[in-house]
Amino acid sequence: MVDVTEVSAIVAAVSVLVGVVYYVLDLRHQRSMREMEMRLDKQTFLRECIRPCQTGIGWKLGIESRVCRLLILARLILAE
Repeated sequence: MVDVTEVSAIVAAVSVLVGVVYYVLDLRHQRSMREMEMRLDKQTFLRECIRPCQTGIGWKLGIESRVCRLLILARLILAE
């Protein structure tokens, strides 16, 4: 027959397994959210910095266009 201590041990073991599964699923979700944020940041960066440089707005700024190109290069290197 099963007594209270055995039931308690089984419940504790099952709860630990459930906790581990939840933690793994949460880590996967966080990773996918970080990847999504990186994609959104990259799109925002492309929209706000690279495209103005490519369309000529950055070229008219002189020094700022060099800085813009350096930012583009640095961002692309960091993204990989």
